[in-house]
Amino acid sequence: MVKTRAKESITHIAYDKIKQHIIDLHLMPGTPLVESELSIRFNMSRTPIREAIKLLEAEGLVEIVLNKGAYIKKFTKSDFIYCYEVAEALEGMVTMQVCEKMLAGKLDSAYLEKLRATLEKMDEALSSHNYQEWAHGDQVFHEHIYSVCENLYFLKMLSNVYIQLNSVLWYLTVAALDKQISQNEHWQIYRAIMEGHPEETRTLAQKHRERVRKIIADTDFSGFPFIL
Repeated sequence: MVKTRAKESITHIAYDKIKQHIIDLHLMPGTPLVESELSIRFNMSRTPIREAIKLLEAEGLVEIVLNKGAYIKKFTKSDFIYCYEVAEALEGMVTMQVCEKMLAGKLDSAYLEKLRATLEKMDEALSSHNYQEWAHGDQVFHEHIYSVCENLYFLKMLSNVYIQLNSVLWYLTVAALDKQISQNEHWQIYRAIMEGHPEETRTLAQKHRERVRKIIADTDFSGFPFIL
C-alpha cells in the first residue's frame, strides 16, 4: 500500500511538471513527448513519466499516435472558440462570486491588493511594450480570480480549457489583440469587484472573454504552426 501511494505521488509530480510546461508553452502543441528526455529533464525514472502521459491523454492534452508515440495535442480554430465559450460562461460566475465574497467580508486585504498590484505591473509592461510580460500578468490576474472559487466543478472545467486559452492568447497578444482594451477591461472588472456590483462584475467578465472569442473567429491562423 505504501509503495502504491508513493508511486501515485511520483506520477502526479510528473503529471504536474509536464502539464505546467504545456501551460507555459515550454512544450508546444505538436511537440513529441519522449520519455527518456523527460526523465532527464525532471530527474525521475521513465515509469512515472509514462503514467503521467496517460493521465494527460485522458484529459485531452496529449494524443498518442500508433507506432509514433505521444505528442502535445494540436487544436483547431473551432476548439479555441468552444473553449472561450466555456470560459465566457464560467468566468462570469466565478468573478461574480469573488465580488459576493468581497461584500460578505470574506476576502482579506492582501487578496485585493494582489489584484491591484498585478494590474499595475501590467500597466508598466504595456508602457514598455513588454507584451510577453503583460501576457504573464494576464494569466496571474485570472488565476488569482479563480483562487477563491469554491466550486470544484467550475475549477475543473476551467482547468480543462485553460491550456487552450493560454496557447491562443500567446499568439493573439503579439499579433491581433488590442492589449490596451483588454487592460481597460481588467480594471473595470477590478473596480466592479471593489465597488460591490456582482451582476456588473459578471457581465464585464463575460464580455471580456466574448470580445477575444470574436477576434479568434475573425483571425486567420493559417501560418500558426500548432493550430490545425
